[in-house]
Amino acid sequence: QGTTHTVSEQRRQALAIERLRGLPPHHAWLVYRHHMPRAVRLDPWWASPEAAVIAVSIEAAAAWLRPQDRPGVPPALQRRIARKRRLQRIWRAALRDAAAHDDGVSP
Repeated sequence: QGTTHTVSEQRRQALAIERLRGLPPHHAWLVYRHHMPRAVRLDPWWASPEAAVIAVSIEAAAAWLRPQDRPGVPPALQRRIARKRRLQRIWRAALRDAAAHDDGVSP
């Protein structure tokens, strides 16, 4: 059997484990190729100006599609639509509340 010989560089740690674990919510380490790791803040997408523009567009499209805004809608259908809209408001409020209390830690 032949002998093997390996040569490797021993490198110093660029980022300590404690620094990885101690990040505040919505922060991360950006590690890219040969550059040193860099701490960055990751803002949630829904907090961006683009998200507000999209939300307004979606709301405008939903308003245009609402059948209760059209003439001749039967009362039973109006009640069902009103109940559905109440549930949608509850879900939206729950999602906003969850987003507001998001600590950036995934299970």
